[in-house]
Amino acid sequence: MDQPLSHQNTLSSILKVYPLDEHRCLGYTLSNRRRCMNPTNATSRNTASSLLERGTRMLEQAESIDSLLECLAPMVLCRRYHQNQARGLASRWKEKVTTHIREQEARREAESQAEVEDEAEEHSEEEQGELNLGIEPPPDATWRGSIIPGFRTSSGHVTWSDVFEGNHDIQTRPQTENVEERRESNTETVSTREERQQEISRVETPSRTHTVSISTRIPERKGITRRPIEGDCGICILPLLDETVQPAGDTQAGDDDADYESDTGDESDSASSVATVSIEESEELVWCKARCGINYHRNCLKTWIDTFRGKPGHSPTCPTCRSVWRR
Repeated sequence: MDQPLSHQNTLSSILKVYPLDEHRCLGYTLSNRRRCMNPTNATSRNTASSLLERGTRMLEQAESIDSLLECLAPMVLCRRYHQNQARGLASRWKEKVTTHIREQEARREAESQAEVEDEAEEHSEEEQGELNLGIEPPPDATWRGSIIPGFRTSSGHVTWSDVFEGNHDIQTRPQTENVEERRESNTETVSTREERQQEISRVETPSRTHTVSISTRIPERKGITRRPIEGDCGICILPLLDETVQPAGDTQAGDDDADYESDTGDESDSASSVATVSIEESEELVWCKARCGINYHRNCLKTWIDTFRGKPGHSPTCPTCRSVWRR
């Protein structure tokens, strides 16, 4: 239902007709080119006032008042000279009322549209606020392969500004899956190597027993075991060791035959060389002593830890297991 009309929207104010306050005829004298000076009948003025009030109520109900205006016009004209102008006066009133109704409808439509736009803007601001919450990467996010500037990711090379300004689309889920695959591969490699060493130990005689001086496993610290130093860095996805250096623990014993006896000295020297290079390489590596034991390049891990600076309440964590990093 339409809202009740205000004082400015009453039929009397729309037509500018106030019969109880103004007693002059609303007719027009053509000879004198002015409004008629004759008074209207008192009874007609009372009738006109009642019709105006009724017309206001009809406008509130969105009812047509054309017939009412035709009845109202004679009531505000003098009976002697200007009753013949009633039809023309009613027609002008109808145009005024029609114009007024259109203006009111346009105003209500504009107000309604403004409300809709305001609601849409508020909703858009709320959605944008929720999206903004995810723009800055939280400390516990998985940024595998995108921490070191210029290193490889699933979509190419990135820089620090690309990572933190959101200019680079980083596929974290496939990279996380790749990490899991590497973990499984590392576990299978360790198991296979242990089985192979056991078989070699059973085949070798006591006088021919040869052992590798360097092992990639480091004694446990508080129940945490370091993973083998092999494969890729969990941050930059580059090899942990120089590809030209054979990781410790991969030296295989040969068959117990004449060729083995002739090459024993060379293999010992080679194992010693591998051991020395592996120790030097291991000094450039760090590993998670909190939970997972995964190895990382020392420089990569330092850059990772630097991302936590300036974030109160967030301690550096392991890029893989998310445990608080232990130095």
